[in-house]
Amino acid sequence: MKKTIKLLLDYGEYKAGKLFTADAEDADTLIEDGIAEVYTPVISLKEANEIAEKSLADFEAQCKASLAKAMPRVEMVKDEADKLPFKSAGDFFQKVWLAGTGKSTEAMRAYVQKAPSGMAEIVDSDGGFLVPDDYSTLLMSAMQEQALIANRTTQIPINKTITFPFVRDNDKSTSFAGGVIAYWVAEGASITGSKVELQMCRLALKKLAALCYVTDELMEDSAVAVEALVMQRAGQAIAEMFDDAIINGTGAGTPLGMVNCPAKIAVAKEGGQAAATFNYQNALKMWGRINNKSKAVWLMNRDVMQQYYQFAQVVGTGGAPVTVINAVQRLPETLFGAPIIEHQSCQTLGTAGDVILCDPTQYITAIKAGGGIKSASSIHVKFTTDETTLRFIFRGDGQCWWNAATTPKNGSNTVSPIVTLAVRS
Repeated sequence: MKKTIKLLLDYGEYKAGKLFTADAEDADTLIEDGIAEVYTPVISLKEANEIAEKSLADFEAQCKASLAKAMPRVEMVKDEADKLPFKSAGDFFQKVWLAGTGKSTEAMRAYVQKAPSGMAEIVDSDGGFLVPDDYSTLLMSAMQEQALIANRTTQIPINKTITFPFVRDNDKSTSFAGGVIAYWVAEGASITGSKVELQMCRLALKKLAALCYVTDELMEDSAVAVEALVMQRAGQAIAEMFDDAIINGTGAGTPLGMVNCPAKIAVAKEGGQAAATFNYQNALKMWGRINNKSKAVWLMNRDVMQQYYQFAQVVGTGGAPVTVINAVQRLPETLFGAPIIEHQSCQTLGTAGDVILCDPTQYITAIKAGGGIKSASSIHVKFTTDETTLRFIFRGDGQCWWNAATTPKNGSNTVSPIVTLAVRS
């Protein structure tokens, strides 16, 4: 980021009193050494009085032209936020007006709101007020509190994309270690060569956004902190949408969800099983196909839970009830010792995806490095209706890095970190 400063002393080919643009870090060093000071352009009292006597149209044109030329771009980035002289473009304009005339800020506020769209942040033309860091921090915290699945996955911070290799280890019947084969050989016998088989997994940040409009009257008159309320709800909406993509995402503009992972195993229903049911045999067979039982988690639609509490060891008449400890004591709900998470993004009872047994550590989520949720506000998008626009952007991606289920050394049933139950209709 660049910063414009005013030299107090001669510096190389630049003389004292000259404006000097340098990288923010170099500019801060010069300021600390007393060689320069922060350049803050202001309008003198005489200039302000002359402007005030002209028409509003002339005032707008002159302000936009002079300030766009004089003022460098201001970015409220985390490292420099506490060093900037102004909180926002609106704050800058108001301070200029007060410094020049000392009059009411109403006319200045009208000017700020009427500016057209553009690309420069400091010129009040793009409609964006910069957001302080604690605003985004609160949103990220709200998202983490609401996320039931994302915070259990393996998270990797990235800037844009990431490609990482993984060992292709899908067939234990031929190799215990991803292509490397060990042999028992006789003395002097030749050893057959083998090699590690690798594949690549690529994640690229995708955008998840929310936009809210709030009238200025509500912002001013509400008994509750409207912005805080909107932030909390935006964090929840983004968290739940990200969770939904982790479960159901198609991979086209969204993360690739568990139910669409190529390594997913779909366990068939029982012979003669009634439609829209989930029974003990279903669960038992799913449990036998999960790759790592110690990390396993059950994801279920709420409607499935009624079936869970009525489990019997044999389907049909005469089945012996299965003791469900949670029905007797108020304990965290588990099945075969693995926690059960009721999630509304799971499909309705009887549909594929209503019950998912997964190892979430095998699902990789990529989050924008140093980011989380970015937020901004504007008074210009809905200027004519006197509304403030609040925008929230989250960038992330995700997918299970397994590209296929694994065949064990012996036996025909494959295993995977994602196991679902086929349709029961």
